[in-house]
Amino acid sequence: MGSERAIMGAAKYLVKRGHKVDVVPLLHDAPKEDYDIYHWWNAGGPKGPYLAFTRLAHELGKPCVCTPIYWLPTPGFYRLLIEWNGEERAREFLRGVAGYNSSLAKAIAETDFMCPNSEREGDLVRALVRSVGKEPPPSEWIPNAVDLDEIELVEPTPWEERDLIACVARIEPAKGQHRLAKAFLPFRERHPEAGLVLAGDVQDPYLAHYRDVFYQEGVNLPGLLKPAKVMALLADVRIHAMLSMHDTPGLSHLEAAALGCKLVVSFPDYGTFREYWPKEWLVEVDPLEEGSVYEGLERAWKEPPPEEMATFTRERYNYGMVAEKLEKIYDRLLGGG
Repeated sequence: MGSERAIMGAAKYLVKRGHKVDVVPLLHDAPKEDYDIYHWWNAGGPKGPYLAFTRLAHELGKPCVCTPIYWLPTPGFYRLLIEWNGEERAREFLRGVAGYNSSLAKAIAETDFMCPNSEREGDLVRALVRSVGKEPPPSEWIPNAVDLDEIELVEPTPWEERDLIACVARIEPAKGQHRLAKAFLPFRERHPEAGLVLAGDVQDPYLAHYRDVFYQEGVNLPGLLKPAKVMALLADVRIHAMLSMHDTPGLSHLEAAALGCKLVVSFPDYGTFREYWPKEWLVEVDPLEEGSVYEGLERAWKEPPPEEMATFTRERYNYGMVAEKLEKIYDRLLGGG
């Protein structure tokens, strides 16, 4: 998944800078005790005992940093949950999220430093922490990023020669691939040369529920692809579309931008794309309305991305820069500056 790849990307480039880094899945192993600093990532689901990890670091006399990757459920997401599972199941889901978020807030409050992926995410996390009567730690925005070693292995096809639309993400209701596929049906009537690739790990009930939408002519579901195959795909993609209900630009959007794709994204209510790129570089749509998605695809098909977008993304959002920023934060926490 994207957050796990983000962890490995940051770790890889910290190693390149001369550091020893271990990555430990907290539900399967315990952190070792001989490190200078501890850093937990991805609190978007019940994936690890973050409070216990934080307290272990402090028991050892070491600082603890967190990267929450957090987003508050939006009204649009609630509407999607009702559409997908019914109102009672949607309320049950949100009650579970509220309970988990309370635990998350307490864990964040005890860390020494926070690294959100956007300023807006940082604001949401600080409000979450204060909602349980705690004070948030100091923070600095550390963006998501691309691995230039992977990006530079492929040669992008000239944009005007590309005929694919893609969404590289876990295939699930919150990513909205069913609406993208619905909008693609009339789009392909006008552009019969176009293909739609939905690449990612598939949530089977979702696929079965929208079977008629996903199994239409021109739609390809290759499953979860290894990074090298993702890069090769994106080098041939004209439009990368993500109709997520809550999103700081994930790896696939950043990789797509770095490889010269036009980006179709959800309105600002659903994410923080405008913190990464100027709004005029993006095609923004309502992820809950197929008509808006269709119109966005039409605009994006005709308008190439700005010439500077790929270089801008590679230079500003790469793991070398992330590792440098993290190194400075770690150094400050350890008393080095």
